[in-house]
Amino acid sequence: MPIFNISIKIMIYNMRRTFTLILFFTLISSGVFAQSRVFVSGSAVIGYNDISMNIWKYSIENSASIGYLVGASYQYYYQEKYFVKAGMYLQQSFVRFKINNTEGNGTSYTGVLPIELGVKFLEKYEVATGISITNYRDISEFDISSSNNIRTNFVISGSYWINDKWRAELAFSRLLSANIPSLGASSFTSHISLGINYYIF
Repeated sequence: MPIFNISIKIMIYNMRRTFTLILFFTLISSGVFAQSRVFVSGSAVIGYNDISMNIWKYSIENSASIGYLVGASYQYYYQEKYFVKAGMYLQQSFVRFKINNTEGNGTSYTGVLPIELGVKFLEKYEVATGISITNYRDISEFDISSSNNIRTNFVISGSYWINDKWRAELAFSRLLSANIPSLGASSFTSHISLGINYYIF
């Protein structure tokens, strides 16, 4: 009797394992796992103010900031055409400005969390649009008691698949939150980035 029970348990175990393998390969063949992709990326970024900035009666005169953006993103496809994309990036910008004939410069660090909806067309092209959340103040100046730590931005991007692993991407973002002139010297209203994405899995 014990041997019979052991045989039944082994048979049930083997059936479960077989069913699991069948389900796994069925999901793969149906494209469920193939619908999501993870990328790492790096981009060159230019920031600029497209509106005049003033602190009290003094205008902020600054050239465009130059920096880079690195991070990772997750992209989920629906029907191999439509997709939702979310990412997590760190942006470093080198800034130079002038206020009342006083020049200054520095480096700012920004965390970027975008989420976009997009569509793929002509096999190699993708366009997407959405919003991103970033810190308004530099990370080193983050103040929990302040109400202007975070800003939201409109985002639009376009991509071109170079091959099965590499993708070039051009993106533009514009401030949606209220403009805060006192932060205009280091936190620009608009950014343009050009970079490359690498498909990991």
